[in-house]
Amino acid sequence: MSELIKDIKYFWSRKCFAIGIPLMMALSYCTLLLNPTVGIDDTAFKVYFVDGVSPATGRWCLYLINKLLPLDYNPYFVEALGLVFFCLSVTLWCVVFYRILGERLSVWAYTIAAAAMLSSPMISEVAVWYLQNGLFLGYGACAAAVLMGMGSLRAGGRFSFKKRFFRIFLCAVFAAVAAGFYESFMLVFLMGMVMAFWLVRVTDCREYEKKPLSWILNVLGACVLGMLLRAAVTGFLTAAFHLEEQKHVLEDRGLSEILEGILSWFSPQGREELVYVLKDFFVKYYLNAVVYLPVMVLVLSVLVVLFFSIRYTAGKRDGWVLAAGAGIILLPWVLPVMERVATYYRSSQYVPLITAFAVLLIAWEIRNVKRLPVRAAASLAAFVLLYRQSYEMNQWFYVDAMKYEDTKRTMENVALYLQANCDTSKPVCVIGSYQTPESLISQAYCPEWSKKYTLIKFLVEGLSPELFETYNSPEGYAFAETPRLSFINWGATAFYGFDRELISFWSMHGFSFTEDGNLEHYAQARELMQDGPAWPKEGSVVELEEYIVVNFGNVETGE
Repeated sequence: MSELIKDIKYFWSRKCFAIGIPLMMALSYCTLLLNPTVGIDDTAFKVYFVDGVSPATGRWCLYLINKLLPLDYNPYFVEALGLVFFCLSVTLWCVVFYRILGERLSVWAYTIAAAAMLSSPMISEVAVWYLQNGLFLGYGACAAAVLMGMGSLRAGGRFSFKKRFFRIFLCAVFAAVAAGFYESFMLVFLMGMVMAFWLVRVTDCREYEKKPLSWILNVLGACVLGMLLRAAVTGFLTAAFHLEEQKHVLEDRGLSEILEGILSWFSPQGREELVYVLKDFFVKYYLNAVVYLPVMVLVLSVLVVLFFSIRYTAGKRDGWVLAAGAGIILLPWVLPVMERVATYYRSSQYVPLITAFAVLLIAWEIRNVKRLPVRAAASLAAFVLLYRQSYEMNQWFYVDAMKYEDTKRTMENVALYLQANCDTSKPVCVIGSYQTPESLISQAYCPEWSKKYTLIKFLVEGLSPELFETYNSPEGYAFAETPRLSFINWGATAFYGFDRELISFWSMHGFSFTEDGNLEHYAQARELMQDGPAWPKEGSVVELEEYIVVNFGNVETGE
């Protein structure tokens, strides 16, 4: 612990780090902090963290924190505190790399890498959601797990077997905590360990074991133990608080379900589905670099890792460097195989880490270069990267803020109409599909007139015409996910098949209405309004004997 505190002090006692990291945090998240929104999942705090749906499925950390420290919707305070913890989490990742690279890299290099991680615009896909699945704390838990894992691999017999095992156990505990925020953090932990192994081999660091078998066994042991601990905590909380996962709300996928899904790939139909899923993953995380900056940064980072892996493999004649580099690049492909779907960017927590790692590799390569043009070019590249990332981050936060203003305005207009024209003692049934104004979400599409559209069409159609049709729309080629999602569409059917979350949204904005909850009424309303006018047209609100219908249009009866 004393060594960890010393290393943290090393960074925060340097002016460039102590000023640069808070400044980068403020610049990257200012729009988020100054424009709190109520969006998808924000109205469902009780469902997740009071009713206990989240811990019943293995995401138990925020549930336990909420038992001690209230986390219910309080955006200015909770979000600001979360960002403070994110700065500390990023510092822990700097400590991870510092333990291997030491002062051979300047503090400026660590600062730029930390700033690149902090400002990664891929985070905007999930940061717009209140509490962000514990994103900011999860990174810190992963870094702590990697530090403990590295501690179990100290060279020279500095620790007894008992002490090494204790560090593996602590590594597993922190990995379980990270996965208790969000399952995909286990991938971040694994990638962090592979990165540490890569650096140990390349830099000939004598502090840690270089034997691949030692690393493999320790990491596998920590992973297995971590998943068992996560399952044990989940089981304990489920029994202690009488929790249960709820079908169609949030369902747990245990080890048996994951293995069953993997085995299904071996059937003829399963192989076809696997090929489709992997192609979809390649489109989202590689080809979309043409139109989406976060993916472009990811692809450039992957190329940097690949280049230096090949270079040092040839220079040192060490095939394990290339193997570790391949591991860093290929680890994310495990997710679609296990999940049976090419998960969207909300599960891509590894992207900020691999970006920071790529920055460190470049800094390591030029650390001894004294020529002014090279150092000037590197400084310019760092500035452009941080500026573009921060700019992109705030752009998506602003889009989310404008979407919220549109949602609030629309829902307030509906509420005022109901109060003026209907008997509001009756329950309200909201149906249909609300169309967010195209002008607000146009940035999430690549328009057909763009040269980028021509290129992405050529690439995706060449890979899979079916996938191109999936992402193509009248607005253009769709690439970002979260900006295209509509809160009203989600709230009209979220969790239970009716509009409970929209009623909660009204309540959070000072309007009191009663939910219906009778699914037969919603089915009747959809049939009644199938060809009816959509809000705000006359006739889009119909008061029936037992309930009130609000129709946003595009009604499907499900028949």
